[in-house]
Amino acid sequence: MSVSQYQNRMISAARDILEDTLADPFADGDRGAMIKRGLHFTDATEDVKLAYVERLRALPFEAYVVMAPLRDPRHYEETYLRLLGAVLKRRLMAAESQFAIFIIEQNPKVSQASIRGAIQAVQGGLKAENNRHPRSIVVHFVGKPDTCISAPDFILGLLGRYLASPNVPSGQPEKRERLMFERLREKYRLILEIEPWAEYTRRRPIAPWTTRL
Repeated sequence: MSVSQYQNRMISAARDILEDTLADPFADGDRGAMIKRGLHFTDATEDVKLAYVERLRALPFEAYVVMAPLRDPRHYEETYLRLLGAVLKRRLMAAESQFAIFIIEQNPKVSQASIRGAIQAVQGGLKAENNRHPRSIVVHFVGKPDTCISAPDFILGLLGRYLASPNVPSGQPEKRERLMFERLREKYRLILEIEPWAEYTRRRPIAPWTTRL
């Protein structure tokens, strides 16, 4: 999840990178994939990743990532909603008295009604408790190649590569996967593992999985 009060700047940055790449006759990579899916982490070349990450560094947003193991593909929707619920209350409370707009990537494995219901349930609960909550909520679902979802896609992609990156022997150059993540580390406000419950923040930074062995 990326959170920003300047979504127009977030969208413009992604569009600029995508349009510049597609307009460059000497750019490598799968142009067809980028036309079809937009600025998507797995389709972007390393040059495109670096260019977009550098744009993201200067933009006003915060990143939130929630993780849990998926032990059975049949429980995908249940797990998705559980992850959403783990961070939803605090995000709605943070949007006190404001208009909260959710732009969510379409997912054929999760019904849009279930996602809307989860968001509305938390909003309703906050109202019933007379707790902090947004003035109103709007939920939009978009699909690739919409650049509204480029930032959260890269946020997740960078973190995933960082966590899976191997250790480097002493004296050897650091891996690109780790350096790319470090460029945006300060943007990650919260990384949450819910099994077992562990919260990683700027004060308690997360480390690659290989360092935990």
